[in-house]
Amino acid sequence: MSHAREILARAFDIPCADVPQEASIENLAAWDSLGHLRVIAAIEEELGRHLDTDEVLTVIDLASIEQLLNGSRAA
Repeated sequence: MSHAREILARAFDIPCADVPQEASIENLAAWDSLGHLRVIAAIEEELGRHLDTDEVLTVIDLASIEQLLNGSRAA
């Protein structure tokens, strides 16, 4: 399981197996506006910092979360 998948599972309180590889704000029912806030909070907790507005706007799917996590690790 990818780290991003674990973050989504934690944010939505669902098993990792229920988070599809193509999970996005468009196709995951739990990912509504309140769900998005949970996702952002989970990412911020993982990174130990607040996301800026541009970063928040890029979080739209599993791949973008993984990219954000990888970019923060490289910094």
